[in-house]
Amino acid sequence: MKTPQEHIREYINAITNPMTTIIYHATHEDNLSSIKMQGIQPISYWAIREDIHEYYLETIGDENKNPITISMQLRSVPESAIEPDFTGIQEPLTYTLKSSEEEIWEMWEKSNKTWKDSLEIVGSIRITKTIPPNMLTIEQY
Repeated sequence: MKTPQEHIREYINAITNPMTTIIYHATHEDNLSSIKMQGIQPISYWAIREDIHEYYLETIGDENKNPITISMQLRSVPESAIEPDFTGIQEPLTYTLKSSEEEIWEMWEKSNKTWKDSLEIVGSIRITKTIPPNMLTIEQY
């Protein structure tokens, strides 16, 4: 188990050097065989923050499905296929982010509105291309 300081260091590194970051996708076990054969189809959402990712894993579990984590290196994805997580900005996880919707919207409005800003503000991005299976690691199931 990581210490709070380790999480903070990882998050700071992810913001300052995003292309060296590992990103996480939450899905359910029913999708595993398709993902192993075809990869993850667009549009997919990915988190760098563990608390954001855990929220989505819990949501899948609440639907009585077995959640799994898939990870990959962000640098494996062409920057042209990375976009801000507009859903995460429009409907932010305020409790997890410990900010109000208004605070998040204000940060977004003051930003350059790039995928890097999305990582910094809501801890997530979306990817608009198919991610082949050889780029993916199944973390848990």
